[in-house]
Amino acid sequence: MDANTSTDKPTEPTSIKELIDRFFVYPPDGPIQDELWKWFTFSVSSNGLTMADLHETEFAKFSDQLSKLIEAVYRWANLQKVFVLQKGEQSHA
Repeated sequence: MDANTSTDKPTEPTSIKELIDRFFVYPPDGPIQDELWKWFTFSVSSNGLTMADLHETEFAKFSDQLSKLIEAVYRWANLQKVFVLQKGEQSHA
């Protein structure tokens, strides 16, 4: 599967290079790749390595909660953007 294809199934990479090759193209092809790269680098640093300590059922719940958290952060970021735009409009009025 190339990096432009949706990755619906889990992967069993044997190296960090395989992970990168599976999810990323070079040069990055837009904002989706840019955002994925930020999350990826955070995850493979010491911040994300503790995921390996989760049991399969814990990981499944974590994965489910993570997708909900990402959606919530997305919605919150959009609300913040609207707030900033509205505040800017008010200061120009």
